[in-house]
Amino acid sequence: MANSGKTSKYRVLCVAVVLGCILFGILFFQPLVSVAQGLAGQPLPPAESKARLQQLGDSLRKYDLFYSFERNSLAMVMRYMNTPLGEKVKKLGIINDKGELVLHCDYDHIRQQDHSNLIMVSKGELAGFVDSQMNWVIPMCYQDIYSDLETDDFFFFGLINVADSATGKKGVIDSTGQQILPCKYDWIEICTPNCFLVGIGDMEGAVNRKGETIIPFIYSHLMLCGNYIRAKQNNKLGLLDTLGNVIIPLQFDNVGIDFNGSLLSVCKNDRWGLVDITGNMVIPYIYEKPLYESAPGLWSYGQYVQGHYKEGVVTSHGEVVLPCEYDFLRFSRSGDRILAYQTDLYGNPICYLYNRDGRLLDTLDEFRFDVIDEINHVTMIPVSRNGKWGFFNLDFQLVVPYIYDDVFGWNGYGLAKLPNNQTALLNESGEVLLSLPLLFDYTIALPSVNGWYYVNYGSRDPMYGGLELSGFIDTYGNSTFTKEELEEMKAHFKQ
Repeated sequence: MANSGKTSKYRVLCVAVVLGCILFGILFFQPLVSVAQGLAGQPLPPAESKARLQQLGDSLRKYDLFYSFERNSLAMVMRYMNTPLGEKVKKLGIINDKGELVLHCDYDHIRQQDHSNLIMVSKGELAGFVDSQMNWVIPMCYQDIYSDLETDDFFFFGLINVADSATGKKGVIDSTGQQILPCKYDWIEICTPNCFLVGIGDMEGAVNRKGETIIPFIYSHLMLCGNYIRAKQNNKLGLLDTLGNVIIPLQFDNVGIDFNGSLLSVCKNDRWGLVDITGNMVIPYIYEKPLYESAPGLWSYGQYVQGHYKEGVVTSHGEVVLPCEYDFLRFSRSGDRILAYQTDLYGNPICYLYNRDGRLLDTLDEFRFDVIDEINHVTMIPVSRNGKWGFFNLDFQLVVPYIYDDVFGWNGYGLAKLPNNQTALLNESGEVLLSLPLLFDYTIALPSVNGWYYVNYGSRDPMYGGLELSGFIDTYGNSTFTKEELEEMKAHFKQ
């Protein structure tokens, strides 16, 4: 996305803290200020929670880094290991919420799946999968495993692309490790549970689960496009169905990567338009860039205006909803509202909220577009008016009023800056789940397991000592931190 470069330095820092190396550490040197509904998982009784947190804290201090618990009460931990050449390398493992090491720190990468209980682990060029009990479901014997970059999931219809460790040829297995297609192809894309786009040499076609050809190997390019297949032959592109029937003739210089079942963005002579399923023109070739259906019946388009890339919106019939004069646009989940961003002559952001007909509903000072990337599916969108911040939901409705000095949002939760630069964790209804006397600009807080909260304070600014510390707390005032760690945090805040 082109948006990320516009993020403030502080916000980039916070995002880096969330995703980067989160070391064991300190926090919670005062009791919680307030806790509302929506605790992090089912809370443990006070005595058990205290004992478990102490046990977990003792374990976390054995590692150089840990990542917050997600599902199955598991967390990833990291240790620096010395190589024979004297270099340090990162090795990853997994602990449970009791601090017990259930997968040794032997691996280079560990990634949990969004829609299954399997966990991908890799070492060197080999990768495999374990379940939540650390049983090997798919042995670590494949050279490469391919994931969906948008969802970060590896499985499509319960199937996964793999590469043979010896030959590098591609095949397909299911989530139990059973072979569906042997590793004999140069390229594979899972299209449906019974249709696989494959490549052999320079030609591409499609086979079923039995390996039988269902689309002949006469195309130089095939790619999934909605429920259809984008195909190229003799340097011309069109659309096929999953049986290989030509839906839109292969007569275009280029075609879009999305198809809604009735209209397709196509290109001739470096100009883009829309055709229907029969190949007839609906919108003529007048656009510099592909059109994308951002909401039912609404298409985003872009072009360069005085050397700057701008975006606009047209209907499926080519009627202009919003002129091409905005730096970028975002559409609500329902498709009935559009957030439009542009800068004025002085470089100040101006944000507009429109309905699907292009009628202006509201004018905002700013919204944090970097946190509503479609890949991350962030559900709390920071918006500001008159210098105060609140949150939109994914339908661009105000769910948290403009009452905070600053906020940061992600999927299901938001952070808000309280007086004296303290930090509050909010749910999607705006209720304060957790309030901490920690600096907002450097604090991340997230619900975890057992009624605990994962909290990280990370300041990479040299003037603050470069401190980066994290741990778990509960609503009773217990935490994973030692007395010495608490004192270190107190001293840091006094600087």
